[in-house]
Amino acid sequence: MMILREPKLVFIKTKKTAGSSIEIALSAKLQDGDFATPFGKEAELQRPGKQYIVRRSVKLLRDRAKGEVQARYPHNGIGVVNRYLSDIAEGCSSICVERNPWDKAVSAFYFWMHQRRTQINDANALFLSFCRTRLKFFSDFHL
Repeated sequence: MMILREPKLVFIKTKKTAGSSIEIALSAKLQDGDFATPFGKEAELQRPGKQYIVRRSVKLLRDRAKGEVQARYPHNGIGVVNRYLSDIAEGCSSICVERNPWDKAVSAFYFWMHQRRTQINDANALFLSFCRTRLKFFSDFHL
C-alpha cells in the first residue's frame, strides 16, 4: 500500500499483479509525509533513500491501529486507509491493479509451489487441487 500526496494517489497492492514493481516505480515520488509499506530486503534496495519514509509509515500505522492491523502487511485494503490514514489520503484517488484471472491463478500456483519447495510432477492434478483448496487466498476483490 502506498499513499502519495503528490500526485494525490492511493495505491492498493493486490496479490500476484506486479504490485511490487508498480510500487518501486511509484517510489520515485515518495516524499516526507507520504505512506509506504515495506518490501523484503532485496526489493527495498530498489528504492534507495526512501527507507526512512517506510519506517515512519510502519510506526504511524502501528500507533494508530493499536494492533488491529499488520502495519508491515503490503496488501492492506482501502478500509485500512479510510480508517487509519484518511488524513494522509484526503483528496487522493485510489487505484489498484487486477490481473486476468487465469494468469493470476497460474502465477499464484507456481508461487505457492515455489514457496513450499514442492516438486511439480503432475502439474494438472496439483493445479486442480491448488485451485480447489488455496486459490481463494489470492483473491483481492474485497480490497
